[in-house]
Amino acid sequence: NSIENQVREHQHEESFVIVLGNEDHQVEWLTHKVVATDGAQIIGIIPLYSVHEVVDIVENFLLVFLVIIFGGSLLFAYFFSRGISRPIVSLNRLSREMGNLNFSQKYRGFRKDEIGQLGETLNHISDELEGAILKLQEELDKERTFEKMRQRFTAQVSHEIQTPLAVIKSYAEALEDGILENREEEREYFVTIQKEADKISGIASDLLDLAQIESGAYQLKKETVFGVEVIASVVERFANTYPEKNIIFNHLCDPDTKVTMDRKRMEQVFYNLLNNAIKHVSPADGVIQVGCEIHEKEWIVSVYNVGKSIPENEINQIWEYFYKAHSDKKGTGLGLAIVKGIIICHGGKVAVDNRENGVWFEVRLPLEKL
Repeated sequence: NSIENQVREHQHEESFVIVLGNEDHQVEWLTHKVVATDGAQIIGIIPLYSVHEVVDIVENFLLVFLVIIFGGSLLFAYFFSRGISRPIVSLNRLSREMGNLNFSQKYRGFRKDEIGQLGETLNHISDELEGAILKLQEELDKERTFEKMRQRFTAQVSHEIQTPLAVIKSYAEALEDGILENREEEREYFVTIQKEADKISGIASDLLDLAQIESGAYQLKKETVFGVEVIASVVERFANTYPEKNIIFNHLCDPDTKVTMDRKRMEQVFYNLLNNAIKHVSPADGVIQVGCEIHEKEWIVSVYNVGKSIPENEINQIWEYFYKAHSDKKGTGLGLAIVKGIIICHGGKVAVDNRENGVWFEVRLPLEKL
C-alpha cells in the first residue's frame, strides 16, 4: 500500500501511522499531513521505533528519577525525624532524672530552635532546683543542730538552776529545824543562800538579755565615757575577786580617749570575757592578758588566756545562742552569745582565734566623731 494511498484517507493537520515495506520487512512510520494553499500535500514521516526508543528512555529516566527522589525522601525523613526525636528523648530522660532529684544530667545540645531553648530552660530549672534543695538541706541541718543545741542548753540551764535551788532548800531546812549551834553558822548559811540566789538571778538575767537580743528589743543607753576606765573597772573587780589569778592589763589606748557606749552593757561584755578566760585558763595561775588599742577608727579590746585551744569544729559556733562546747563543763554557755549580741547592737564585731598556748578573743567598736 503506497504512501499516497495511505495518506489520502487522512485530513489536513492530522497525525497518523502508516506501514511501508514488503511482507518480510515492514516499518511503521509516524506521519503528519499538511495541505498547502495551492493544494500540495506536505507529508512528514519518522520511523515509529525511534519514538518507542525515546519513550522507553523517558520512562526509564522517570523511573530512576522517582526511585532516587523516593530514596532521598526516605533518607531525609529518617535524619529529620532522628534530629527531632533524639533531643526530645534526651530532654525526656533529663526531666525524669530531675524528677528523681538527680541534677547531674544536663542538656548538651547546640540547637538554636525551640528544642534548644527548651533544653536551656530545663538546665536553668535544674540548677535552680538543685540550689533550692541544697539551701533547704542546709536550713534543715541548721535546724536540727539548733534543736540539739537548744535541748542541750535547756538541760544545762535546768541543771545550773537545780544545783543552787537544792543548796538553798537544804540550807533553809537546816535553818528552819534550828540545828545550827551558833549565830556565826547561821550567818554563813544566810550568805551561802544569798550567793546561790544570786546565781539563779544571774541565769534569769542572762535569759532575759538573750530573749531581748533575739527579739530585737534590746535597748542601749549610750553615753560617752573613757574606754580605758570601763575596762580597768572590770579588770580590778576580777583582780580583787581572784587574787591568785595572773591577770595582766596592758593597753595602748590613750586614757583620755572617749568611746560612745552603753557602759553597763559593755561592762557585762568584759565581765563575760574575763569570766570565760578564768574558767578556761590552764594552769589555774596561768596568764590572762587584757589589751586595748585604737586602730583605723576602731576601739579594740582583746582578752587572752593561756590554756587549751578550742576545737576547730567548734570555734565558729561558740558565739551562737544555745551553743556550749562539749569540753565546757561549767556555766550555761550564754556568756559569749550575749557578748556578741551586745557588740552587734553597738555596731561592732567579735572575733576568736587559737593563739600559741592559748585562746584570744577580740571585740571592736567603731569610734564615733565627738
